[in-house]
Amino acid sequence: YQDPSVYNKFPATEEERARFSLAEDQSKRREVYALLLGECNDEQKFQTTSKLCEEVLGAVADGAIPLESADAVLGDALHILSSTEIRLSAVQRFSNAAAGGDDDEDQRQQASAQTSNMVAQAAKSKFLSQIVKRNVMQNVVPTLAALKS
Repeated sequence: YQDPSVYNKFPATEEERARFSLAEDQSKRREVYALLLGECNDEQKFQTTSKLCEEVLGAVADGAIPLESADAVLGDALHILSSTEIRLSAVQRFSNAAAGGDDDEDQRQQASAQTSNMVAQAAKSKFLSQIVKRNVMQNVVPTLAALKS
């Protein structure tokens, strides 16, 4: 998407834009997204989810971004929102522990030795999970419903 009034507000020549563009390479864009999301903390992931819903999905649903010219942006936003990297790490750790996830033996021994720490982590994970679910129900679902119609 190349609307200069909304995005790409940095000075660059056409040659520079072409050199650094990943517009035609979806797999490389997704690698970059995964790398960046892997470096984000939970608060940044939560903010990213909110911004994508508001500024991309909401803008397409409202007609501020024409659907015909935003198919790649919309596809990337939906890919990011559905990726495992965008999930909050505290929620992922709790899900993995509950499912008998990928913890090694040392981590299991530490967890059993620190029961109170595990209970606090479980409570924190449950709280974060509830916040994320509420955000999805209040913000993401209505935006996706508007986008569908």
